Amino acid sequence: MVVNEQMAEIVEVRPGRRLFVRKVSVGPAADTRPSFQLICIHGSVATERQFARLVKALDMTLKIRVSCLLFDSIGCGQSPPPAANGGNTISAYSNQEIRNDFRALFQRHADLSLKTVVVAHSYGPSLVLPMLQEEEQVFPYLVGVVLIGTAVKSKFLPHKDGGHPLLKLPVFILNCLQRSMTEEF
Repeated sequence: MVVNEQMAEIVEVRPGRRLFVRKVSVGPAADTRPSFQLICIHGSVATERQFARLVKALDMTLKIRVSCLLFDSIGCGQSPPPAANGGNTISAYSNQEIRNDFRALFQRHADLSLKTVVVAHSYGPSLVLPMLQEEEQVFPYLVGVVLIGTAVKSKFLPHKDGGHPLLKLPVFILNCLQRSMTEEF
C-alpha cells in the first residue's frame, strides 16, 4: 500500500481565513485515479490528526485508491487563530463562518467529480448537516455521511442549545485542553 501526501500546508480558503489543509491518497497504485474521496471534519478544539488512524486503517485494508481531505478549522491544530486571520475572535467561530470556510475549502480542494463520503466528529455534524440540507450540490456525488458523537440541536437531546456545557468554556481554556481532548477522542 502507498500513502501519498499531496499537500500539507496553511492555505487561504477565503479572504482573511487561513486553514491548515492536508490531502493524501491511500490504497494501491499511487498512479491510479481514486475511486472515491473521504472528507473528515473534526469537532471543536480538535485537529485533523485525530483521523490519522482512520487513514492508516484505510490504507491497510482497501483494495481501491481513496483521496482523503483533512483540515484544521480556524484556531484549531495548525490553523492560525482568528486574531492571526485578521478577524474578530467571537464572530470567527460562528457556525456560518465555519460553514463558509468548509464550502470554500471543498470547492478549492475536493474533487467534486468523485463519489464522496463525509465523516464528521463531535460538533462537526452540527456544521455539516445544515450545509448538506441547504445546498444539495455541495457534493454532487455524496454517497455516505458518517456522524460520530454528534451535538446536533434537537428537542430530544438533553443539551437543547446544541452542545455540551464543556464547549461553553472560554476559548483560551479550550485551547489548553485541545491536545488531551484530541488524544482521548
